[in-house]
Amino acid sequence: MASIIAFISQTGNVMKTTLTAAVGLSLAAAGNKVAAYDLDLEHFMLGASLKTWLDDRAIRQKELVQLACRYWPSAAAALADAATRPADEIILIDCPSRATAATAAIVAAAAFVVIPQVPGDKDLKLIERRLAELIAGGADATRMAILMTRTRSPVEVRDFQLLLKANPGLADIAILGASVPEQVGYRKALAKGLAITEAAPESIARTARTAVDALIEAYLVATEADAAAPP
Repeated sequence: MASIIAFISQTGNVMKTTLTAAVGLSLAAAGNKVAAYDLDLEHFMLGASLKTWLDDRAIRQKELVQLACRYWPSAAAALADAATRPADEIILIDCPSRATAATAAIVAAAAFVVIPQVPGDKDLKLIERRLAELIAGGADATRMAILMTRTRSPVEVRDFQLLLKANPGLADIAILGASVPEQVGYRKALAKGLAITEAAPESIARTARTAVDALIEAYLVATEADAAAPP
């Protein structure tokens, strides 16, 4: 079975799909075997999902690295397909914008789980509750990472990270030091079929690459034992 990285959220507009694309393209550019699965029915039907964005990129940015993506109508279908893929392949799954039973099924099968988190008391309470449910259901917290997104200042990042780390229910989840700030340049890049790691100016692209690299490093650390295990 392929190694699955699941991207989940409890609310929309947290850069979940944006990060799925950026991580997948970065892994592909590094020479990994990578594919993406789109399970976000709501946005797929609106023509604004991971698959529709990647399809548009393939047309508008032909000279750049591409990422194959398939839409799946259910978690069961996606996981059945992932089970047929080789173990050295990485599959990124963009889960529904709001956590569902499908999300729980994907998390249970995932080698690693990414949780983009926008600073704010409401969003914090929602994701804390959902993560507690997933962990109580058997999800491995040591294979999860929270990345702050749409941040507005280093002080906001620091204060919110302290709140996350103070929650005993999140103690085993990696709280990444990197973050993705709110930037008009990222929105402009996405509209052109460019990942946030390819945005202009270079300074904000570099910030995005730092965050994406932190996610990939956390994934590698979390799955290191799997890679060392005999086949």
